[in-house]
Amino acid sequence: MKINNSPSNILVLSAIRVEPDLPALQLALAEVEDWEQAGRKIIKKGVAGLFLNLLERHPELTDNLIPNKLIVQLQQAYLRTVSRSMVLYATFKDIADALNERGIKAIALKGVYLAEHLYPTIGLRQFSDIDLLFRKEDVPAALEVFNTLGFVLEKPVFDEHVNSVLEPAHLPHMSRRGVSVEVHTRLHGPFQEYNLNERELFDRSIPITINQCPFHVFEIHDLLIHLCVHLDKHINSYQLQFYSLADLVRILHTRYTEINPTLLLERSRSYGADKVVIRTLQLLHELLGAPLHPELSAALTEIISRENIEKVAAHLDDLAKKKPSTRTHLKYMNKFDSTSGKLRYVAGVLFPSKRTLIRSYKIQHQRLYWLWYPYRFWLGIKGLLMKK
Repeated sequence: MKINNSPSNILVLSAIRVEPDLPALQLALAEVEDWEQAGRKIIKKGVAGLFLNLLERHPELTDNLIPNKLIVQLQQAYLRTVSRSMVLYATFKDIADALNERGIKAIALKGVYLAEHLYPTIGLRQFSDIDLLFRKEDVPAALEVFNTLGFVLEKPVFDEHVNSVLEPAHLPHMSRRGVSVEVHTRLHGPFQEYNLNERELFDRSIPITINQCPFHVFEIHDLLIHLCVHLDKHINSYQLQFYSLADLVRILHTRYTEINPTLLLERSRSYGADKVVIRTLQLLHELLGAPLHPELSAALTEIISRENIEKVAAHLDDLAKKKPSTRTHLKYMNKFDSTSGKLRYVAGVLFPSKRTLIRSYKIQHQRLYWLWYPYRFWLGIKGLLMKK
């Protein structure tokens, strides 16, 4: 599968690029036949603000081609992102002030950092919750802070014994007035081809100011590694956040001179992440025109395939399919030595809490949450059949 160069796809990818192909974009604008469909795709892929920003930077492109109704819809989507971001940043300030007062260090991950520091305005980059990385030994004190601030910790899917074996990347979600926070102690789950050393990344973190609050973020090379593996995970899933592509493209453009390709490769190799990092950077270079250091280009020949571009193409056209997670659950079960441990894990998978079901499946009619239990059973059976 190759990228479908439909006008609507060109509009989405042009919004992500820092240096769009203006002649190709102008041609795509002139060829759009269904503006309603194009607008839905732009909004669904999370790039409405970026597309509006593109039009503002190049007003000569439109020439009255885009219906006013669509512009209004894109503006409404952008304003929703601004409104949500303001709520998230206000909550982040409460958290940051409280953590700083207690002397608890944390790392701001992804959206809450990037939306402010990578884009001209916060509404250009969507993010739905706040992700923070803590040292394991600081988590009890951090939880006290969150409790004091009025956050409610979601009931864990598994009991303490099961969690001690599984070592999840983050605690159950915590929420306050509609804002969710993920407290991370790891950056990824097991069964990956890489193993990031959170302690090393934490120790190399640098101070910064987010929403006028002193905080910490990853050093640039660690940031690239983390964002590359995170993007790769989503490319290989059924749901891709297209603003994750925009994040990396902008970093590669705006901070190109700060990147030491030798150091990036060395660190990536030490974590077993070099193939993921290189194939991700190659994808961004080929698909979105992101700059690529010559030393990184030289490392491409043996390990790069077209597979990732084909996967992005599937996401772009909503053709990526959700794969049954049965095989993954079987891998997790094998982490338990005892039969009782395996059974407790299965019970947690088959009978998650009401709140977990509502959040996982975005259930609108919450009284009907119980209908999703038989749906989960069917997915498990389907996964077993596919395994055979």
